Amino acid sequence: MTDTELRAAAERVVRSKVEGFAPWGGKSTAYDADAEAVATRLLELLPPADDATPVTADWLKAVGFVLEDGVFIREQDIGYDCHVVGLMTENATEWDLYDSFGSGENKVSAFALPTRGHVRRLCQAIGINLTESK
Repeated sequence: MTDTELRAAAERVVRSKVEGFAPWGGKSTAYDADAEAVATRLLELLPPADDATPVTADWLKAVGFVLEDGVFIREQDIGYDCHVVGLMTENATEWDLYDSFGSGENKVSAFALPTRGHVRRLCQAIGINLTESK
């Protein structure tokens, strides 16, 4: 079963409970509650359905990137005496990652993050919190 098929099955279980339909009988049982709990948790664990979608300017804005002088920037102060990590792009295809600590700055340039999933995983790995709605 693919992630897409698994997601569809879990959504059907959750939706059937919300719509008041119990395919295995009319009365709610512990099995129904377990099925709903498993389906709900599974949906939380699966990658977002749009993970393979290309990055767009609108999506970058929606997850907290700010457009400054033609460059999308997302920074996170991770503490430790003014330690900031940041990710930036002009065209949503070539990216720069930087790490500044005090007055020094390290930068890794020109790598590709073609999909939303790539951006999500890198941000998670370096401690940048995206502001996605569920």
